[in-house]
Amino acid sequence: MFAGLDDVDWASLRHAYGPAVEVPELVRGLVSDDPAEREIALDGMEGGVHHQGSVYDSTVAVIPFLLETVGTAGLPGRGEILKLLSNMGSAGLAALPDDPLRRAAAVAVAQARPVLLRLLADPDRDVRVAVARTLLVCRADVAGVVTAMRARLAVETDAEARLAVISALGVFGGRGESRADIAADLVSVMAGPGQARERLAALTELAILEPARLPQDTVATVTDLVVATYASGVPVPEPVDFTTNTLRGFIRKAEAEREGPIRRTRDLDRLIAEVSAALGALVPERTRLIRSLLTVDDWECRYDAVHAAGPLIQYWPGDHRELVEDLGAKLTDPHSWVRRKAAETLQLIGESAAPAADCLVAVLDALPREPAEYVYTGEQRAVILRGGYLANSFHPALVALANTRDERALPLIQWALEHPEMPTSTGTLIGRFGTAAAHLVPLIRRRIRELPTGQPFDGRQSDLVHALGKIGPAAATAMPELLSLPPEHWLLRTLAEMGPAAVAAVPTLRSLLDHDDRSVVMEVANALWHIEGDPTQVLPAYARCLDGDENAAISAAAGMAMVGPAAEPYLPQLRALLDRPDDYGWLRLRVATALWRIAADTETTVPLMIALWPISIHLRHVIVDTLVEMGPAARPAEALLRAELATLREHELDFFGSPAYMRACASALAAIA
Repeated sequence: MFAGLDDVDWASLRHAYGPAVEVPELVRGLVSDDPAEREIALDGMEGGVHHQGSVYDSTVAVIPFLLETVGTAGLPGRGEILKLLSNMGSAGLAALPDDPLRRAAAVAVAQARPVLLRLLADPDRDVRVAVARTLLVCRADVAGVVTAMRARLAVETDAEARLAVISALGVFGGRGESRADIAADLVSVMAGPGQARERLAALTELAILEPARLPQDTVATVTDLVVATYASGVPVPEPVDFTTNTLRGFIRKAEAEREGPIRRTRDLDRLIAEVSAALGALVPERTRLIRSLLTVDDWECRYDAVHAAGPLIQYWPGDHRELVEDLGAKLTDPHSWVRRKAAETLQLIGESAAPAADCLVAVLDALPREPAEYVYTGEQRAVILRGGYLANSFHPALVALANTRDERALPLIQWALEHPEMPTSTGTLIGRFGTAAAHLVPLIRRRIRELPTGQPFDGRQSDLVHALGKIGPAAATAMPELLSLPPEHWLLRTLAEMGPAAVAAVPTLRSLLDHDDRSVVMEVANALWHIEGDPTQVLPAYARCLDGDENAAISAAAGMAMVGPAAEPYLPQLRALLDRPDDYGWLRLRVATALWRIAADTETTVPLMIALWPISIHLRHVIVDTLVEMGPAARPAEALLRAELATLREHELDFFGSPAYMRACASALAAIA
């Protein structure tokens, strides 16, 4: 095996951490008889050669050798290698990637179609499960692939392998291949005598492909299938008899410690969320489904139903009051895990948690006032939680109540503000209330004076400064404390938020306009603009930074966009920035926004924003806000907005976008149309 593996000049190829010299050892380790050695090799592949989904020249070079392993019958570990190949080949994308290396990797995996098709009937069940997804790398002439998978579904007897084929067929159908035939197969499986989990999987895919062919009473059917699936459970994997110092080893150990002894249906944790998401715009039906599952006897089913409620409330407009009230009732569920998940979900949905406010208050009233240790499983047992992932934190019920701006949260927040173990996010919660928290300003001032300054891992002071900015002009009495702090970015942004009320800071700010750090100069200029609104004070500072490094130029262009028409003399310099290298699109975007706000130049900016749109969702957040301002002048971007809203909802399980971003897209669409 592996002829030519050692002939490749791996030292000249790269992975995430430098020359890919260890690839031959990793490839051989993947098929070792020792499962620990296989896991170590897989960790090396995932952590270096395919680090966080990245594709390097070494990734492309190793694919032929990985394909050789999966095509060799009897070798151990082939299922995991197939999963690796799925990711390297971008199996989740309908079209070939634009990036040259990603495209090369996808083509290399797809060229092994004959081998992959043969593996649908491999004696190794893990191989059959994994190869169904790997076949999704086939993006051209896929009719034969779909035919083979449909034929396999007719004879496959293993439950997990059948689920994998059903899922893959659903994806192919969604890409437009053999849609009617696949839908017919799904209807047959859904109505057939198979296991409840299999029938539910078919229904889930059918809901995406052909929702008109769903059962007449979809909610009742799904509820029955979900309850039956949880009742039958899923096979619990056999515990392994080895440990490795790898990410996989760490995760396995952590999962065993946190969930293994408690959950018997751990592999079903996304089941309800997935079928709910598949029902898409059928919001009333999804709501009825989740509400019905919140009442079943199985606590794990109730737990997962609570989890599924979050994306529905966040991403889909509708009347969610009763569902949120049900989540509030789950705060007193008989099972501690369900109580915890209800509190966390109410925290997640922000202002939408308001109908559960009374239930949240009742929970908080019953909590002890002495801090307790953060627990990773089960219910949190205090208002202030010690430790956790980063630092002291709050019980999620208090965060949820504060997110609704219910002023019944303020006495507890004030108590925490005075407590020696004050959580880092205290200022963030105070900031939720804006001017309603103005009575806390004297106490915030005292705590700012008491807390250490300049501690890199202690964010309490900066978070309290953030709160003052959200309180606004009513916090101007804190100016002595603010001006005693070093000119960090968070301080300067707070002064900007306070606006004219921070006029006492103007002399200090003007003295910083000559600061050596251009990022500080930009924040100072922004603050001065918000306080004084005098373009003659800030435009020279922005102009000096236009010819700076990329970050300085981006900030300067954003500043000039903020100033607006008064920056017209600098339009030639701004337009010149469009010719500079700009790998991530931020410079062009900030210039485009400036051209719009200074000169209402839609002829340049709208095509530029459309060109920048595919680069990243982070750019799109800014683009959408600008499109709202442009209104009908941005009509060429209408199709992008419609597609974005559809995509966001399709990806609600991955939290691909935020609810606020979805609302912004809808607002932009309304402004344009």
